[in-house]
Amino acid sequence: MSFKVGRIDFINTTPVYAGADQGRLVFPGETVRGSPAELNAMLRKGQLQISSISSIEFARAWPDLLILPGISISCTGPVRSVLLHSRVPLSEISGTVGLSNRSATARALVRIILEDFIGAKPDFVDVDMAAPEIQNAVAAFRSGDTPSAQDSTAALFDNLDGLLVIGDDALALDLRHVFPHVLDLGEFWVDRTGLPFVFGIWAVRKDFALEHPDAVDLFRSSLLRSLGCGLREPEAAINLVRESTGFSEERIRSYLERIDYVFGPEHIHGLRHFFDLLKRRSDIDPAVDLEFFERQRERAGHE
Repeated sequence: MSFKVGRIDFINTTPVYAGADQGRLVFPGETVRGSPAELNAMLRKGQLQISSISSIEFARAWPDLLILPGISISCTGPVRSVLLHSRVPLSEISGTVGLSNRSATARALVRIILEDFIGAKPDFVDVDMAAPEIQNAVAAFRSGDTPSAQDSTAALFDNLDGLLVIGDDALALDLRHVFPHVLDLGEFWVDRTGLPFVFGIWAVRKDFALEHPDAVDLFRSSLLRSLGCGLREPEAAINLVRESTGFSEERIRSYLERIDYVFGPEHIHGLRHFFDLLKRRSDIDPAVDLEFFERQRERAGHE
């Protein structure tokens, strides 16, 4: 049986796929790589049957999806890769805030924080972080060509009062020369709510899960086993990231240690709270609730 599985190639997913990337196991299905936004759309259209997705996408595609339990991309404090840069402190933000097009969840979270928690009313504009000129600046920072990168980013973002940057872009770009203030959205959420924030989950189309539960269960078991390899042997994941990015071992380690891959009761509570806030804003269907694929019940990272 043939089916397609989406994989987000952000640094924070490296431990999840470490076992497979080292050849210790093979995931069933054909792997399709892409950004969160790309995979969200493909899963919704039925071009993928299983995928890692932005957590808000579950609510938007509900009730066509089921969550694969036991695994997430979450934080219980600072996450360092979902950042709001600004020219003024958080309480003074106004004007125009650019929103990265990389993740729907982070875009929704920054609006909740600014509009609902802080009471700010900025204008929001989309920013295509995949644009060549922006990715050239990312590459310049990674290569150590800081003066050139600073000049280009200053010109690129001179019309913005704030900028949301996520994922690998947030780790690579040093925007302090443009935006002296930075807010870690994960840290703000945890401090404000006392709950983890769930940025990403793995989901399966409900129709596929009903027709092929064994295939879904096999994929989920493989995913947990692969994550288990990454958690037990973090050096392997660190080396994979270092080879692909050029970041230092210390920087990679300190970042990956901040990612929480569990999806336990507190994470479920945190995701439901996020959805409740979205419902109050009429951003998602008020009937949305979390629905899980239920077969085996291994804990994330354990066989």
